Amino acid sequence: MILNFTISSQKAKKVFEYIGLTLWLLIIPIKLNRYFNLKIFEALNNNLPSFLGAAGLFFILISGKGRLSNLRVAQGALIAISVSVLLEVIQLFPRPGILSYINYTFDFVDILFSLIGVGISYLIILIAYSKKSL
Repeated sequence: MILNFTISSQKAKKVFEYIGLTLWLLIIPIKLNRYFNLKIFEALNNNLPSFLGAAGLFFILISGKGRLSNLRVAQGALIAISVSVLLEVIQLFPRPGILSYINYTFDFVDILFSLIGVGISYLIILIAYSKKSL
């Protein structure tokens, strides 16, 4: 079934690993943009890290080694969504010590962007898998 398969090609897993790492690294300029209060990507500035983080996590999970190597794509998507939602919900709890000075904000739009990120990543994997180009 096309919705429940594993990635067996080591070449494809390596490509997905690099894609995931690149997506995670793209979060750094966005966070720096917030810190320096620049007007670049102002419309997406708040939610783009959630999109990139969830999509990157999904690609990293799919490219996993060891126990994660047999993970099905649908299972990887569910894990990535669960971790993203959990990280957003954790922001509702009070933080101890020095972490209490950091301003965290819970936002349902962040959860939506996480879902969209994993969904688009899933579609990319489906397209790559269906063409058997990797």
